[in-house]
Amino acid sequence: VVLSVYEGQDGKDSMYDSLLKALQAYDEDDYEECADELSKIDSNLLPSDTSKKIYTTMKENASPKAASQLYESGKELYDTYKYEEAKKDLEASYKYEKSYETLYLVAMCYKRLGDTETAYPYLYDIINNCGDEDLIRRADNYGLDLQKKDAIEEAAKHKDDDKKDNKDNKDNKDNKDDDKDNNKDNSEEKKESD
Repeated sequence: VVLSVYEGQDGKDSMYDSLLKALQAYDEDDYEECADELSKIDSNLLPSDTSKKIYTTMKENASPKAASQLYESGKELYDTYKYEEAKKDLEASYKYEKSYETLYLVAMCYKRLGDTETAYPYLYDIINNCGDEDLIRRADNYGLDLQKKDAIEEAAKHKDDDKKDNKDNKDNKDNKDDDKDNNKDNSEEKKESD
């Protein structure tokens, strides 16, 4: 395992190679590449304090910046109706920095792509855990939209039952009216005979 720090395995870079690539990307302000290279490193296996310090410093700085870059590109793609591409950037952003706003846009991408089953858990996570009233409201409204759709479908299933119930109720009312008329006629006949 220690050799994997110095030598790559199965054609993959060693952790030091990844650390050097991350350092180069960081120096070039390519925070996405830096964060990606850092994700390939198990910092517990880095043998020196210097390498661990470099790793930690870059990770603390690069991850939020990568998340921000990916969020911005994902939001731009989302706003131009490119939901599949937006989803990829937004999910990558969320990987580097957990943000409920990003998670909301990921859920919206899934919704726009027709995958509401995947969107539900994200929305419930936002509603149950984020604490941001505006975001909860947006997620709740989105969730209610899905529930409303389900309610409409359920109502459509029972539409025929409702018609039958209404017809039965009308028949019962007609029968009651007939009974009243019969009682009225009987009462009038009784008065005449007296």
